[in-house]
Amino acid sequence: MRKLDKIEKKQIIEQWNLIAQERFYQIQNGEDDSFSNILVPNMISLLSSKKYEKLLDLGCGNGIFTSNLISHSNEIIGIDLSEKNIEIARGNIPLNNNTQFVVADAETFNNDIKYDCIISNMVLMDVMNVDRIVCNISKLLIKNGEFIFSITHPCYWPIYWNYYKEDWFDYNKELIIENNFRIGNTSIEQKTIHFHRPLEFYFNILQKNSLNIEVMKELKGKNFNLPRFLLIKCRKEENYD
Repeated sequence: MRKLDKIEKKQIIEQWNLIAQERFYQIQNGEDDSFSNILVPNMISLLSSKKYEKLLDLGCGNGIFTSNLISHSNEIIGIDLSEKNIEIARGNIPLNNNTQFVVADAETFNNDIKYDCIISNMVLMDVMNVDRIVCNISKLLIKNGEFIFSITHPCYWPIYWNYYKEDWFDYNKELIIENNFRIGNTSIEQKTIHFHRPLEFYFNILQKNSLNIEVMKELKGKNFNLPRFLLIKCRKEENYD
């Protein structure tokens, strides 16, 4: 594990391209307990009981999470920067005619459609320009639209990954951290990065873009007594354009 001084977007994309197939097998085979038994059911629980007209899965990865959303919307688009993940999603996820997967950048994505729900599972802590992405999310939502997302918990993930004692760690700063990708006690050789950002960073960026928090959940995983994940449901202000 190490702190990086900088990283380019193309490097992040390549990391996820390299891990894409292994990640698909992990989830498909039920090896990722946090994904299957913690994140998916809790994310789904935050969806409206009313069926959405248009839903965007931002950072859809291999599409397995998207497949859980099909019955909740009349039209779904999954976008991801990883070409390999989109290839896997298109080839392996049974979909109906209302769902498509697109290689696209969440910072600039605009297909002239407004969405009544945008959902993003474990993405915002892995992207460089989260401020630009949240700004674009607000633009893509209809007024009173919903934004639901999950991230690693900024307060407790440094303890879970055991880098909170490192000399370079400063909770109040944005940090680029690289490590072998792991789920539970299982890791693989391929490295990925995530960005540590303090909790107030996320709150402030949501407020700046008129996304008001309605629900917040802190979720634990196996073999760790503190919350590992943070789930938030926001609603776009009706008077914000």
